[in-house]
Amino acid sequence: MSTIRIADIGLMEAAKRLIPITVAAGSAAMVIQDVLMAGRVQNTFSKEEEDGYNKQALTDADILCSNMIGAAALAQFSDLSYLSEEAKADNVSKYFLHGQPYVLVFDPINGTSYFKDGKRCYENIYTIADAGYADASHTLVKNTQRAVVINMPRQQMVYVGDGITTLRADTTRLCFDGRGDIDLLPHHVPQTARGGVYVSVSLKDQLEAIRSCGLDACVAHHAYQAYGYKDPDWDFVPSGILDGRVSAFAIAGIDLMDSLAVAYLAQGAGIHVLIEGYDPATHIARLAIAAIDKREFDILCDILAPIRSTV
Repeated sequence: MSTIRIADIGLMEAAKRLIPITVAAGSAAMVIQDVLMAGRVQNTFSKEEEDGYNKQALTDADILCSNMIGAAALAQFSDLSYLSEEAKADNVSKYFLHGQPYVLVFDPINGTSYFKDGKRCYENIYTIADAGYADASHTLVKNTQRAVVINMPRQQMVYVGDGITTLRADTTRLCFDGRGDIDLLPHHVPQTARGGVYVSVSLKDQLEAIRSCGLDACVAHHAYQAYGYKDPDWDFVPSGILDGRVSAFAIAGIDLMDSLAVAYLAQGAGIHVLIEGYDPATHIARLAIAAIDKREFDILCDILAPIRSTV
């Protein structure tokens, strides 16, 4: 099997070609979660602990997804670098060349706390972006092109978009057959959708200012139990905005590995989006705001954008 260049097929086509194996990886992660919840394996280590890697089921799911999707990308594309959250322990990151024109920015299991607690709201998220290199001298420039895929294994839904167009597919009957056949349909979030307004913990000091403008806002965080919630679902993750379960979110220090990818998909789905301070070297933005309703969007921008722009 000869490799191809993303430069020849485009970012969206490259992202689409990885969707079938992404769905397969997400399905394998569900098996691991089921076994974990059944108590058949131990989950006593944290990923942050030195002995945590390769010794507990939670990390197994991350590494499995990283290896599956990373290996497929490695075998297919000749002009791609790889930036995975699991690069410390996966078996594919070290085989990618650095400084390629394009980069796969990947969070194998986004929503680790949800996953380990048996919740449904976790995702496979990856972004294929132009790497921000102007030429062979590796001069860094601001990159502006990207294609995002978010697979929701327990929701049996996958989204792909480039900030201009967002497509979705029901993965109920999708099987990985090596051909990449998938029925992607245009996705547009209904402007009448209503849900909660959520801000990241890093913006919690602005919560009262947001509420004083009439918005029903609260702090969302992966450590949801610390905030008194026992059973979170999509209301606690930014991707909930794609089907209207979340009306708006605002997050500081937002990464292409997770919530920034959601913002770009939301933008392509007709949602009002502001992204400030994107750094192509780190793939982190200083601030991202997304809202279905224009009034809510303007309120969040008026309160948060001036504050974050001075940080």
